[in-house]
Amino acid sequence: MSNLSCQRIMVAIDGSEARHAAANYASRLARKLSATLIVVGVIDATVGTDPQDLTGSSELIELIDQRVQDEVNEIVEEARQVGVAEVERQIVVGDPRAVIVQAVLDHEADLLVIGSRRCSAIQHLLTGSLTEYLVEHAPSPVLIVRSDQDPDQWDREFTPYVAMGR
Repeated sequence: MSNLSCQRIMVAIDGSEARHAAANYASRLARKLSATLIVVGVIDATVGTDPQDLTGSSELIELIDQRVQDEVNEIVEEARQVGVAEVERQIVVGDPRAVIVQAVLDHEADLLVIGSRRCSAIQHLLTGSLTEYLVEHAPSPVLIVRSDQDPDQWDREFTPYVAMGR
């Protein structure tokens, strides 16, 4: 078996409720492993948008971009407060499936941390689960953090479930 390394941990945030738990866990893990934390804010450009509908809606795009940038900056600051020495950031726009996988490749992340998102049965049937897609297609292991997990327990025990993609 080759050397197992976890020096670059990426957390992808998309505005879902689970983003806080994922970012918190990724920050604590990066601190414990003295790893670089890469915070990627994802702007989903596929949600009910036709590119032609976006013409003239630059204010809406700027508002969404600013909200995501604010969230990323907040997570970066929180990571530094818990002792993460190296933190990188990026905002990506597009289909979350594609842009997250590409960000993992671009940043050479050893681990991708995401929050477990709940979607309706109909949404899951129509679009599938982002989590499932990332587990299958991300070039690195994927750690899924449930939003109902107690962050205080994370410092006492380290038993993550890491789903290995193909």
